[in-house]
Amino acid sequence: MPFRRHVTTILLAAAALVAASTTQALAAPTRRSTSTPVIAVHGLAGGTCPSANSAALWAYLKYALTANHWTGAFVPVSYFACDTNGADITGYGATSSSMTPTVRASWPSSGYTLNGDIDDIARDLAWFVYADYTRRGQAVDIVGASFGGLIVRTALTRVAQHDPSFPPQLLVTDVVTMAAPMDGVSASVLATACPSGGNLCAQTVTDSAFLTSLDGATAPQGTGGTDWTLLGSACDMVPTSSSLDLSPAHQISYSSPCYAHAAYETDLSTALNAVVHYTDPGSPTKVSTTFPHALRLTFDALMSAKR
Repeated sequence: MPFRRHVTTILLAAAALVAASTTQALAAPTRRSTSTPVIAVHGLAGGTCPSANSAALWAYLKYALTANHWTGAFVPVSYFACDTNGADITGYGATSSSMTPTVRASWPSSGYTLNGDIDDIARDLAWFVYADYTRRGQAVDIVGASFGGLIVRTALTRVAQHDPSFPPQLLVTDVVTMAAPMDGVSASVLATACPSGGNLCAQTVTDSAFLTSLDGATAPQGTGGTDWTLLGSACDMVPTSSSLDLSPAHQISYSSPCYAHAAYETDLSTALNAVVHYTDPGSPTKVSTTFPHALRLTFDALMSAKR
């Protein structure tokens, strides 16, 4: 189904899905709902004790969703050692108890450094989603910025690969990524983005063994299907050849506004005057001068029926 740029009707889910057991196959909802929880995953943070104020980083997106009458929980997550104001996803696993995700000011209990491993963070995210949502039959939407988008992709890929250390399934209806290095970045870009180095940075270099393990450029699917929307920009340090390198997906490259790397998450404009090249699954690339800006587009993507 062509990507809908302007949402005129909000469809509410007819009923919640209920899981009879943790191994039962679950079907993803066939309609979009503004009551679906939205999980937001931030990108790389620097310092000897990496830190991000998760809620502050995603404050504009939360405002944009609320302004468009989104009623579902908005859950920014924390995973770096000195992250604050997020739901702690560290330490989740197969024995995790289901609980109400709570955004806390405190640091994560088992936070990561730049010498961590993307698979470990993705595993925590996957078990977090599974324990608190999937096994209850609740689908979620996920938004990932930069490195955060790569974490989301890894979580869904490992589940699709049936990695035994990951949960058996995930109910993820939509994923929106902003400047995620799906095909990595050059070593010269990382020298600027990660001046202190670290394994996490090394894993994002194009053609790294880690990226090679992610099944090429295939967009991983959760149970019942996952609709992917990828945002990139000609002015971003992550080239669009990388940030849009996943399919099937809606691929949007912004020319105006020409977003720098951290600018997508703060553009609250509701004007329909963005200039983009966009591609929907199975369709040729088109040019539009009347596209929504990044945060409005994110809302539209979360509300548009897939396929």
